[in-house]
Amino acid sequence: MTREEIIEGFEAAGWRIGGGAEEEGMLVGYADDLSILADESQIGAEDPAFELYDGQHGVTYWVRVIPTPRVARVLLDAHGGPPGEERGNPHG
Repeated sequence: MTREEIIEGFEAAGWRIGGGAEEEGMLVGYADDLSILADESQIGAEDPAFELYDGQHGVTYWVRVIPTPRVARVLLDAHGGPPGEERGNPHG
């Protein structure tokens, strides 16, 4: 997916784009205390992985499809874990 396709996917699913993380090579979508992230290694990938992050509870979970914030909450509650220990991490 291209950078533009990821941004469009985040917005279509109900995430707000922003936060200045783009300058660091990362795309971030926000919804309350939740975030969805695509780092530089995922931009341009045929099958990118996106990291869901719950800032209030400090848990993450990786997905291959961009969920709505509501679905992200359910996934994080059911499967999320501390960064580096969560299931589905494509980097670990």
